[in-house]
Amino acid sequence: MQLTKTIFCLAFAMMLTGNVAAQQIRIADNFEMENVINTAGVISMDIRIRPQLDGLSFEPSGHQKPDIEIRDKLTDKTLVPSAMIKLATGRRHFTLVVTVGPSLKSFFEKFQQSHQAYIYLSDSLKMALGDQSWLAFTPANMQAASGMQSFDLTPAQKDSLIDAKSGYISVFNNSIDAGLRDAPNDSTDPSSYIDFSFAKPLFKNSYAEISGLLTSDITDRLAHVKFTPFSYRSIAKHSLVFNSYMQASLNGRETRFAAALFYSGIVPNFIDMTKGFNRLRPKPIVSAGLNMSYYSNSFDHDFKKELFAEPFIELLYLIPVMDSYTLNIQMYAYWRSDHEFKFDKSQALWNWDIALSYKVNGTAQVVGKYSYGRDDFTREVDNRLMLGFLLSTFEQ
Repeated sequence: MQLTKTIFCLAFAMMLTGNVAAQQIRIADNFEMENVINTAGVISMDIRIRPQLDGLSFEPSGHQKPDIEIRDKLTDKTLVPSAMIKLATGRRHFTLVVTVGPSLKSFFEKFQQSHQAYIYLSDSLKMALGDQSWLAFTPANMQAASGMQSFDLTPAQKDSLIDAKSGYISVFNNSIDAGLRDAPNDSTDPSSYIDFSFAKPLFKNSYAEISGLLTSDITDRLAHVKFTPFSYRSIAKHSLVFNSYMQASLNGRETRFAAALFYSGIVPNFIDMTKGFNRLRPKPIVSAGLNMSYYSNSFDHDFKKELFAEPFIELLYLIPVMDSYTLNIQMYAYWRSDHEFKFDKSQALWNWDIALSYKVNGTAQVVGKYSYGRDDFTREVDNRLMLGFLLSTFEQ
């Protein structure tokens, strides 16, 4: 009899304790979400979640955090992994800090159809409140609430990210473009080519880059490698940029060392070819400044072992076309001095490059390019049609 009473008391106590514990955890079924861009320190998209707290507040260090991801509603594919999402707690809200990372283009593409994204929780997210109770965000509630929220960024927020990530270079990220192009020197045989660019951040506002054009025709004077060990850009809509670089042709006839100081500014978009599709429209970049070049070796003996000044102006413009096409326009005009820094109007030259690409899947694109004008390195006439594939293979 005494044993039966003891068991009954223990069972009643466990049941009572369970009820008390259940009362201490409240399910969050009503909360608001807001996207905020943070460009100070680590560049991020901050998703602020503000639930009803009934006058209470969060305990800054009191939470039980599961794995948190941003996923696609239709495919359930992970858009942003847990490693790129941090949890920051305020008094009345908490924030999911989504790190933008080195590739801004990749970040924008993840949220190109932001209405299809939702926040995934591997388990309930529990946040401690000031009265020692807990507020729990269940996976089902978080998916439902965030699925109703659009993670779309406003044009001003996109501009802020582009400005903070150094403008044009943040969108035209590392890539390899390979294919066929017409051969130089009036040859009728096409040559294969690889056009590549790979930049790596050094420290704040600076990066190093290697780029070049490799071709199967050893007589092609435009084939070259360019190495930029240091480039610095002040972070603003209107930036001051300093570049230092070395450039060498593959045939060994041209080698130069150069430094450039120029102004780079974002100007308003003046072409819209999206036809209503949800596409990022980076604003055109206009740059103007002075390039100083020293040719240690040159096919033209007037340039060899001499220092030249070269004022220049450049336009870079990426234009989204409907859903899957992209038009890339680059125009460069320059005026080269002689070795006594005197300018002759015959030395004012220009070149332009226009490329149309079609996105196949992932980062692969079919691309067609046409170039015309005088190359500023070799001063050779560039009148070429190129067809190939573009792969953003170095994107992180």
